[in-house]
Amino acid sequence: MKKYDYLIVGAGLFGATFANLAKKDGKKVLVIDRREHIAGNVYTENIEGIQVHKYGAHIFHTDYKDVWEFVNSFVEFNRYTNSPMARIGNEVYNMPFNMNTFAKMWDDVFTPEDALRHINEERKEIKGEPKNLEEQAISLVGRTIYEKLIKGYTEKQWNRDCKDLPAFIIKRLPVRLIYDNNYFNDRYQGVPMGGYTKLVEKMLEGIEVRLNTDYFNDIEIYKKIAERIVYTGPIDEYFDYSLGELEWRSLKFDTKIIDQVNYQGNAVVNYTGHEVEYTRVIEHKHFEFDMESPKTVVTFEYPADYVEGMEKYYTINDDKNNKLAEEYRELAKKEENVIFGGRLAEYKYYDMDDVIKCAMEIYAKMKSKSVLHTFVVLAYKESEYLEECIKSVLNQSYKSKVVIATTTDNDYIRKMAKKYKLDVVVGKHTNIGGDFDFAVHTGNTSLVTVAHQDDIYDYDYAKTVVGEYQKYQDSTIIFTDYYEIRNNKKVESNINLKIKRILLFPLRLRCLAKFKFIKRLVLRFGNSICCPAVTFVTDNCPKDIFLSDYKCNVDWFAWEKLSKLKGRFIYNKGRLMGHRISEETTTTDIINNGIRTKEDFLIYCKFWPKWFAKMINTLYKNSEKSNQIKEKK
Repeated sequence: MKKYDYLIVGAGLFGATFANLAKKDGKKVLVIDRREHIAGNVYTENIEGIQVHKYGAHIFHTDYKDVWEFVNSFVEFNRYTNSPMARIGNEVYNMPFNMNTFAKMWDDVFTPEDALRHINEERKEIKGEPKNLEEQAISLVGRTIYEKLIKGYTEKQWNRDCKDLPAFIIKRLPVRLIYDNNYFNDRYQGVPMGGYTKLVEKMLEGIEVRLNTDYFNDIEIYKKIAERIVYTGPIDEYFDYSLGELEWRSLKFDTKIIDQVNYQGNAVVNYTGHEVEYTRVIEHKHFEFDMESPKTVVTFEYPADYVEGMEKYYTINDDKNNKLAEEYRELAKKEENVIFGGRLAEYKYYDMDDVIKCAMEIYAKMKSKSVLHTFVVLAYKESEYLEECIKSVLNQSYKSKVVIATTTDNDYIRKMAKKYKLDVVVGKHTNIGGDFDFAVHTGNTSLVTVAHQDDIYDYDYAKTVVGEYQKYQDSTIIFTDYYEIRNNKKVESNINLKIKRILLFPLRLRCLAKFKFIKRLVLRFGNSICCPAVTFVTDNCPKDIFLSDYKCNVDWFAWEKLSKLKGRFIYNKGRLMGHRISEETTTTDIINNGIRTKEDFLIYCKFWPKWFAKMINTLYKNSEKSNQIKEKK
């Protein structure tokens, strides 16, 4: 057993959030950071009694109630509202663009209608879809505002002409036809009282933290001391830049202590013209209230091209970097016991709340994956057998997670969920394939069994499939043999079951289970794999396993798709689930309508020439009668 459950590389918001959640669960955690301080780029330091944002202004804002409650559990936040100003030459305007901005820009603007008249007239110069940032900006607010308040600032920020920048950069630009200077639309907003460093300190309280410690100096040692590594550093650096180096924009800061009470009257002033090199001036005391310091601390912020040794701030999301980032993400997926998270490790620009939310979600997923297996009970109508199915999956020798998934929510399903204290997840799919795909990826565990509401699972079903997974983690599906339930009687064997067992016989030789030819062989003469008996290895299965227009053979179609992919079909001959045969099932309705025969033929054509597929289909048609049985009450 290793000394730590988690080694967390980076003491920023992502790392601190993950560390805090793990500690609460009793996990042993070590946090390291190559810097001399915690908190990453949200680090604040006390200068002249003022909390100075060392790496640029950070205002916390979110619509996530759980995130807001989480950060407020450590420190109190003030009521700061972000209302930056924009200055060009000797003119000052309100940001974001709102009625105060428009009234200052044009002398005849007093109402929203007045503002729209000017903006709409100027928008006309852009024909069709905007091709670059300049055209996007003009299409949003017109040329006057673009020239004064957007162009210079943006070109300084990115060191490129606006015509050479992609349109999406400015698509979220707030434009409001109201007299409201609040930059953000989020419900919750503020700055932690005492600074962000205090927030992170509280998050890391009771957790071992080592600063001035570079993960890459002792990488082999760190891999040996922790069960899992949470990596928040640059993703390309982790892989030693093997595919190339991702590009970033950086910033330079010139921070001054000024011997006056109030320098600019606002926390943030953007400088939108080219007459000065900096993009904004930050006066830190205005992030707080009732600051009585006789001095003020001001930071001049300068955009810069990234060079080694500088901090990485903004991703450069052009085609080249996006393609390279995706290639690194694919490498990351193959790393065992390493979690990549945060701005640097994902090559994504995150707001602070998104970083915390992402860490919370990833930790929750990791926590759920400690429970290897989930039963997702697929409920699609009011069935007298649903409760029996629920009881069977709850009463397992291996304790699995159990949830109910449905696209036809009703009172009966809710009643069963309440009775057995189960969560209900409601999907919006309109076909069977969509229902199945939705159910498979509802579990958030390594293994998911989609338990059909009419079927039952024997005591050792989950234990068996988990055991198989631990032996063959390269599997796509793991399934058991089954028996049928007819007239409430257990039927261990009949002609249909015997044929399926013969077809599946090659898979009993586990060494053959990974070969495409063998996987397809067991499917050539019919659907030998019973869908409710299948457990999916979610990490190895695509998200659209069942995506199709099939109404009856959606499962056979899925197995045929999976047979072409890497990964084993693991078959356990134990008869560990009961498949109910009833005239009330959807399958029976489809058989009676002749849909199944048509679909059978289409599937056979995937394995055989049409003439042979037709011959097999004719023979197979007679076996469909096995489903036509009236369930006795």
